[in-house]
Amino acid sequence: MVVKPEELKKEIDKRLKKYEEEGIEISGKNYLIYIPKEDKDYIFVKDEDINLFEGFLFAETDKKAELSELMNYKPLGSYVGRIGIIIYRNDELVVKDYRANKQIRKTIAKINDPFLKKLKKALEEPKSENISALLSRSDVIEEFYVLYKKCREFLLKNVKGIPEEARREEFVDNFMMQMLTLWYLQEKGFFNNDRHYFITKFKELKQKKLTGGFESYYGFLKHFFRQISGYSDEPFAEDEEIGKCVVIGPAVFLNGEDDLAITIPDKCFYREGITKELVNLTPKGRRRMISEEDINFDVPLLNLFESRDWVDGDIDEYVLGSIYEKLITYMERKKLGAFYTPEEITSYICRNTIEPYLVDRINEESGKSYKSIDEIINAGVKEELLKLFELLMKMKILDPAVGSAHFLEGAINVLVDIYRKLRDKAEEVGIKKLEILVADEDGKIKPLNLLEIPEKEGLFEVCVKFFIILSRNIYGVDINPSALKVARARLFLTLARHFNVNAGVFIRFPNVHFNLREGNSLIGYVDVPRGKKERPQVTLDFEFEDHEIEYIQERIKVDEELRKYLPEISRSLKIEGDLVKEIQEMNRILSSKKIRWSEFEKVLRTKEKLIQVLVASLNSRYAVKLNKLLKDITELFNKKLDEKFAEEHGIDLEDLKKIKTFHWIFEFPEVFLEKGGFDVVVGNPPYVSAWEMEKSNKTSREILPMLYSDKCGLKSHWDIYMPFILQATKIIKIGGYLSYVLPNPICREKYATEIRRYILENTTMTHLLIGGEQNLFVGVSRQSVVFVLKLATPVDQENEIKIQFVDEKGEIKTINKVQQKVWYGLHQSQFRYESDSTTMEIIEKMNKTGVKLGNIYYVNYGAQISSKKKGEFGEEYLLTKEPKENPKKFFEGKDLSRFEIRYRGLKLDYIPQIMYGPRVPELFESPKIVVRKISGANESVFGSIDRLKMYCDDGLILATDYKNLKPEDKTKFKGYDIIECHNYTPEFILCILNSKLMSFFYGNVYATGSLQGSYSHVYPKHVRDFPLPNFKEIDEKVISTVSILCNYLLFLNATEERRNKLKDTIEFFDRQIADSLVYELYFNEKFAEDGLYPEVSRTEGIPVRGGLKTPQAHKLRSLE
Repeated sequence: MVVKPEELKKEIDKRLKKYEEEGIEISGKNYLIYIPKEDKDYIFVKDEDINLFEGFLFAETDKKAELSELMNYKPLGSYVGRIGIIIYRNDELVVKDYRANKQIRKTIAKINDPFLKKLKKALEEPKSENISALLSRSDVIEEFYVLYKKCREFLLKNVKGIPEEARREEFVDNFMMQMLTLWYLQEKGFFNNDRHYFITKFKELKQKKLTGGFESYYGFLKHFFRQISGYSDEPFAEDEEIGKCVVIGPAVFLNGEDDLAITIPDKCFYREGITKELVNLTPKGRRRMISEEDINFDVPLLNLFESRDWVDGDIDEYVLGSIYEKLITYMERKKLGAFYTPEEITSYICRNTIEPYLVDRINEESGKSYKSIDEIINAGVKEELLKLFELLMKMKILDPAVGSAHFLEGAINVLVDIYRKLRDKAEEVGIKKLEILVADEDGKIKPLNLLEIPEKEGLFEVCVKFFIILSRNIYGVDINPSALKVARARLFLTLARHFNVNAGVFIRFPNVHFNLREGNSLIGYVDVPRGKKERPQVTLDFEFEDHEIEYIQERIKVDEELRKYLPEISRSLKIEGDLVKEIQEMNRILSSKKIRWSEFEKVLRTKEKLIQVLVASLNSRYAVKLNKLLKDITELFNKKLDEKFAEEHGIDLEDLKKIKTFHWIFEFPEVFLEKGGFDVVVGNPPYVSAWEMEKSNKTSREILPMLYSDKCGLKSHWDIYMPFILQATKIIKIGGYLSYVLPNPICREKYATEIRRYILENTTMTHLLIGGEQNLFVGVSRQSVVFVLKLATPVDQENEIKIQFVDEKGEIKTINKVQQKVWYGLHQSQFRYESDSTTMEIIEKMNKTGVKLGNIYYVNYGAQISSKKKGEFGEEYLLTKEPKENPKKFFEGKDLSRFEIRYRGLKLDYIPQIMYGPRVPELFESPKIVVRKISGANESVFGSIDRLKMYCDDGLILATDYKNLKPEDKTKFKGYDIIECHNYTPEFILCILNSKLMSFFYGNVYATGSLQGSYSHVYPKHVRDFPLPNFKEIDEKVISTVSILCNYLLFLNATEERRNKLKDTIEFFDRQIADSLVYELYFNEKFAEDGLYPEVSRTEGIPVRGGLKTPQAHKLRSLE
């Protein structure tokens, strides 16, 4: 049901009536705010002490100026509006959180039932979660994506002329994303100044078909695409069929040349009545969002677009970017590990890398200690502001797995914000110029002063983005060509959001994709080897055939127009040398067949100069020719660089072609020749597990460990994100920053041990962001973390890492701080972000006892009972085999609980000579402690004692006194000196092992939490490392008493009847008495220091509270 303005106002008014009314003034006009009467758990502050009362601000207006004033309202005074509810022209609803500066804008006629429910809930109970849900656009993205997929299926069934399924899918994906972008521009008046242009034309063409014209709507679209894609030098294209439309250039058009064989029927574009059905879709059952099950009809493309809000509503450039990210071909998304990242995370990463980098450079220059960009700008020192502008102009930011350019969009927003603040402060302190050199459409160089850009809405942003950020600051690489097409359209949109055709705020942008390249970021030259002292020249051995040289010379040449332009612009840009001659020299170098490094460096220098010219000429008619010249040079050399790389690393050239390469020094010489690398690298690298790589990309899995062996070993089941970290440290300059979203297992898993140590040894970690139970970004089942690293030498081991947490509202809070050296010293250098300084102090104290379980007990897995000969038989054979030659009682992991082993009558035929890992009989037939290989809930460790000489498999870990083994079986594990003379008993050790303290130790030292939920693997090494109180410092009576207590617990847990009947008694002895005794064994000095002993009398060497008069106390005294 379509919501009417009167009905919406009635629903809002009904819910606001229950609140108290207060009047406030905004820009000379009075408004009402509505304040809750009760001080509930609401988002609003209600504090009489500070005289602050927040509430809902409700307003209606028909005036654009008044709406602007309401949107820019700053809550000041005693009574303030925290959440604005504004109805504009009876057509739109605006909701704004003034404190968080978040808003959402909806066309009232397109408000659906799920949104209306969220609005009512937020008005009735203005709790933070309800307000966040109202303003969140994640459901907008997911809902639109569901409809988009339905539309995609409809198109795939009906597109004709492309028989190959994969190519047809690629065409449809590109076409839909193309139309999505064009619809966005339509909403901004680009096409005939008609915000309903595409549907208007559809209806017109339907009528014209009767009198001739285009045979189909798709036929019209192809004509329309040709007219606006940049084949004309005019700013507008105009004819009878399309009307007057802005020429936008080729960046948006993803499918390349027209294919006459391709047809799309009109039914795929529009049908009357479908838009209304899409607006009124309601989730079935108790679901919050619609799913494909709710849609029992085909979804035409234009109906889908018409049913959504655009530009200032649901669908803006951020939402489009998120949808683009989700639309990268389904199988490729899974294979390449590409996922969609929320706005809060991209913003966090970009702000915490770009700003600190600039602050560091200003501090180095000025000798000061600024903490933030705002502090630098607010200080208003002219020299520092000019230096900041210079740094900004030269800054290089990369996403090496760019996807849909989501992170680059975040970087652009951060940079624009800094440029804007810098401009405002520069004007205030009397700086006259913040200039860059740019060419006009005729190629004439002129200065562009940011301080003199006319005050037209959006013009400053367009100029800064186009002339500086997109051409000089940001770079992206991706292995997936479909993703790059999306990224190009995305970056076009970041400009288009500011376009206003009627006000003249518009730039045709054919080279928006200039710094976006296709390639494998992980494989290729970062630098070209220059040789050692004994070999000062390295021959690259580029051997060209005669016909290849002719082909190269034909492509790498300067036509007459460029021959005149290049010397002129070089002089204007103060580029040294003669570029035309240098390009001719490049051809001479190539004709020599073999190229030395010094000659290759000349080629790089020439290319670097051509890039400077192109950057200054982006808005000129020379841009396309310059871009083609650079592209030709790159393609021709890349082929030879690939051959050299394959030869140097012993890789088959055909295998290398399949996995692709990317030669950084040649693709981006302006970054590496002078700067020595990127200033900032950001992104969400792919997560592709070892198993997935083995199936889909075995060549990469074999090659990458060899390529990165100089940095860090890639071992065991390493994931593809790990070489992305290593590569980043190659391509970032010293002092640069790196921040990635990474899977949580990097913090603890054994396979990531070396990469953790590499990070701690070679970078300074400034921040680590976690998301708790929720994930940091959508689309991944594994928990994720964000690292912010600074590439620094030497690394500051005293550096304090800030641990931050993002809650369900998207708010980020600092929850902990830890010194970098602490993590380095932990087991496997784990990143224990949840452990505070007190936790670390406890663990350090426990580790100082001097005795580990591995010193006194032999600890290993149970028997591996599969066949010694691979594949001959499995575990079940020796358990089911009849007759049994050597039957032994057998139990499994599921039979073990705390202080209990259940025997279910299983028998193992123990035949060591045919078993893969039989262990020795003494391990099983001696008294032994048994520990589960999988931790219990909340990372708890538990075990029991077996005195029945039972056998088990390697799903359990066994520990027996070295005294019980034959001398030849006493394996000495590395790092554990055997101590045979001690007075520990198995019962004493079990009591410690089952204590909360030992689970605390395991949980904070070894647990990974990544096996399933909160459960982790327990390994024999973990058990060997459990610290024991030093037997030399403990009275034997204490050991005896604790052993008796353990025997009592074993007795009470021996049968199910006792466990149920004496549950409270067991709990008391286990969790109060036993745990308390264990605490004191490790921390008796702390007990005394905290004054706990004055209340305690000692009996037989063990503390008992004198005043305790309970049945449990009596039992304890009897036990003693």
